Amino acid sequence: EGALEAGVEATTGSDCKVVYEASDLLYHLIVMLTEKGLRIEDVAGELQKRHDPEWDKKRRMEKSKEAK
Repeated sequence: EGALEAGVEATTGSDCKVVYEASDLLYHLIVMLTEKGLRIEDVAGELQKRHDPEWDKKRRMEKSKEAK
């Protein structure tokens, strides 16, 4: 629901409304992560890995090995 509201405001709302809905979305994400014993830093680490231009290639190769 929060993602949908943020998306709607991003396309039709003011910057203030976008920030409000994005804040709700991030809050609920952090709550969910906490319930799972995870932290927002875990997500940040995953995003950092994705800055590697080879990231998707490595991921696809690992997935291919798992399928065998």
